[in-house]
Amino acid sequence: MPPAAEVHGAIQNELGALLRNHLLATGSRCRVIGAPPSQAVMVPEPVLLSEILSPGNEPKTRSTIWTYTTIPSVREILAVRGTRMEVELLRRLDDGSWPAASRATTISAIC
Repeated sequence: MPPAAEVHGAIQNELGALLRNHLLATGSRCRVIGAPPSQAVMVPEPVLLSEILSPGNEPKTRSTIWTYTTIPSVREILAVRGTRMEVELLRRLDDGSWPAASRATTISAIC
């Protein structure tokens, strides 16, 4: 298996490409930003945030994910596993609340 940083970078690039292609195909005016601009701490009014989970940082990253739920513009949060083909999608409910962690949609693939 390649080093963790290489896997993380590969996942980040692939996810960005997939999201960009989807946005272009649907004619969305949204755009993909891999990191906030250097002067900004955060992208203003993000609608989707993603995190890549790795064994060494998963508890801290999960804590960060729940912090994201306090950002009013965020509608979806994607947690991507760095060690297997699996993602968890948290989607804001119609009433503006978030589902419990156990109600995240898990999408897996076996190769």
